[in-house]
Amino acid sequence: GGIAWLMADNGMAPIMKDLNMDALNLGLKQSSQNFSGALKRKKMSQDDFERKQRSISPQLDFDGFQKVDLLIEAVVENMDVKKKVLSDVEGRVHDKTLLTSNTSSLSVQEMASALKDPSRFAGLHFFNPVHLMPLVEIISHDKVSPETLEALYKWVKKKKKTPIIVKDGPGFLVNRILM
Repeated sequence: GGIAWLMADNGMAPIMKDLNMDALNLGLKQSSQNFSGALKRKKMSQDDFERKQRSISPQLDFDGFQKVDLLIEAVVENMDVKKKVLSDVEGRVHDKTLLTSNTSSLSVQEMASALKDPSRFAGLHFFNPVHLMPLVEIISHDKVSPETLEALYKWVKKKKKTPIIVKDGPGFLVNRILM
């Protein structure tokens, strides 16, 4: 919900996919709460609130995924689940789509091994709560392309967040702590 809010707040029309309506409703509730805060502080009109909230498309299927330029996986922090989701979704998007994982602790190096084209994959970790925290980690790995990292860096900056690039691999936790 926080990531969908960020995209909607920046004029995008995010697709929020999950396995059931309860999970989708939870994400919509979170984005609505974030927008409501801006509405109460008079930083947003009621029309803007409704327009931005409606721009989030909750769905149970992969309709429209062929047109996305950036996919942010944000499933449970379980390596097997993440690898399965990323491998599956790679075949449902076009070959230029940037694939990312909003992981906070798992190895993107290992996740990349599940992909046919790991050059377009990186970690994209949003600190919580997304609407308050400015930092976003871009987590690289051995096979990520410089173009992918540059595109993600520019995307994060454009969303008015502060990108920090870190490298996965030996010493990963040390790298994250020092950043």
